[in-house]
Amino acid sequence: MSNNRLEHAAHLLIIDDDDPVRESLAAWFEQSGFRVTEACSGAEALTLIAQKQPDLALCDLNMPGMHGLQLLAKVTRDHPSLPFIIISGKGDMGDVIQALKLGAWDYVTKPVTDLEVLEHSVGLALERAQLRRDKLHHQRELEAANQRLSEALRQREDDEAAGQALQFELLPEKGRRFGAMQLDYFIKPASALSGDFIDYFAIDHCHTGFYLADVSGHGISSALITAMLKNAFQRYLQDCWQGSDKRLHNPSATLSSLNTQFVSSGVSKHLTLFYGRLNIDTGELSYASAGHYPQAIVGTGDHCQFEGYASPPLGLFADAEYPNNDIHLGNSGFVLLSSDGIFDALPQQHLSDKEAAMLDLARLAPQGISAICDRLGLIEDGPALPDDLTLLLIKRLSNDSICQNQ
Repeated sequence: MSNNRLEHAAHLLIIDDDDPVRESLAAWFEQSGFRVTEACSGAEALTLIAQKQPDLALCDLNMPGMHGLQLLAKVTRDHPSLPFIIISGKGDMGDVIQALKLGAWDYVTKPVTDLEVLEHSVGLALERAQLRRDKLHHQRELEAANQRLSEALRQREDDEAAGQALQFELLPEKGRRFGAMQLDYFIKPASALSGDFIDYFAIDHCHTGFYLADVSGHGISSALITAMLKNAFQRYLQDCWQGSDKRLHNPSATLSSLNTQFVSSGVSKHLTLFYGRLNIDTGELSYASAGHYPQAIVGTGDHCQFEGYASPPLGLFADAEYPNNDIHLGNSGFVLLSSDGIFDALPQQHLSDKEAAMLDLARLAPQGISAICDRLGLIEDGPALPDDLTLLLIKRLSNDSICQNQ
């Protein structure tokens, strides 16, 4: 039985005119942690779908009155996002094909001898539905933010304050949780518009992608490059969700594609970028770096070390290579990324002393990014800094922390 929280919070509608079959299915799924509503006919099911808005429907095919295929056609038309699984007492291939054409998400034949198989099918459908909702939300959010940003830059080029507000709308939610992983950030531009940018997103139900970019310079031209970068990652994410391109699972391939795009674009800007793909269940991290400096800091509160390698930025050399590196984040492990503006916030004079100070700061990472900012005296509304400064913290929560956050 799956441990996916989405399943255990889900509301199922079971539609079957056979009372013993329907009741046995309801008892199984209720015992597995689902909320269950029952319907004994297609007409009753349509009423309950409109009233209760279940997360998924399980429907018998052969019912008196309204046939299962008729009900499926009505539900697909009126509630296209509702996952609908057909359960049939006969495995007629014509019915299977017709059901799938009408929009059924799966087709299971009776007798269902192993209900865990049915529950697995339900779980997969719920995960697929959640990815669809995430994709739609992400698309709408990006389209709206990009439209507002484009309008502001065209109509109010001299109003950098408005541009900053729109650029910050492209940033992700602070402190977002992905399973046992939490991602948080601090960003402070040197001028109204920043050449630094970060993002993180769900690639699928067990992998999260994240990056920190630092565009050369700052101001309007650098901010436009960050918008181009956001659009590029959004295209990769859409292709990944649609199954046509899995490059986001390969950081090296992702950076190579971005480099090709920026080299051929003719834009007189280059940027450094660290991109990682994280397994939120195992803590396995694969990353590639395009000139990112200072290097990432990886560790726990007791031990920290720099992690990375020398490589050229994006947009300079067409034949640049960005190899993958793999590391593991243990319980309470973290990755701390920063742009090179961090050096201006440190009081030490020599680079080696600044790097030692960064390792000392990183030991505060388990307490959260606010603890690091407090130590540095960083305030979002405080005095301007000489350069854009961004911090991105990815930390794996301990079991105790997970329980406290639930």
